[in-house]
Amino acid sequence: MDLLGATCGAFDLNNGCHGFLSALDVGARFVATGEGPVLIVASELITRDLLNPEDRRTFPLFGDGAAAVVIGPPNGRGALLSSIHRQRGDLMQWIYTPSASDPHEPKNRAHFTTNGQLIRSLVEEMLPQDVDAALEEAGLTMAQMDWVAPHQPNAVWLERLIVRLNLPSARVPRVVHRTANVPSAMVPFGLHELLHRAEGPKSGDHVLMMAIGAGVAYGAAVLRVD
Repeated sequence: MDLLGATCGAFDLNNGCHGFLSALDVGARFVATGEGPVLIVASELITRDLLNPEDRRTFPLFGDGAAAVVIGPPNGRGALLSSIHRQRGDLMQWIYTPSASDPHEPKNRAHFTTNGQLIRSLVEEMLPQDVDAALEEAGLTMAQMDWVAPHQPNAVWLERLIVRLNLPSARVPRVVHRTANVPSAMVPFGLHELLHRAEGPKSGDHVLMMAIGAGVAYGAAVLRVD
């Protein structure tokens, strides 16, 4: 805040790979009550602090990165039409980052289950439910989605998700092959990719976003472009 020269309210919101969508929801509520504009910064340095560099299963999958988004009142038709968030604490042991105060975890490193197939199955079971809920809340269908910006843990998972959800493949930005998984920054990275396409989102287009991460926290949201 000091480097920005700002004295407005600020707080840290930690929710793993689902963090950006959580912050977008909170920020949109601030804007709706007249407290905007709101700056959202998704910053990830996971490879420096939380991963075990000797774990060949996980360490190569992640990268460091950051993204920033400013949201405010729309000038036209723009709106966050729906925002669905869920938490499965009973599944926490499969993907979690221990607290800095946990005496049993002195290195505070993220933990991943060894059963990758189980995680994929859970993702493919849980995310579609939230996508359906977000579409229903927005009063829209998947066929009406012009663009989709999903979380991208890895390229294989992304392609499986596209097939599982019957997403419009040509309207899904692929960035993970360049950035690796940059947890909370992954969805805004996808949005950035879309905005810089020659024929990217235009006013009135609908964008579906979704993410799942540690906790286990997951959800989906539908945005109408201003």
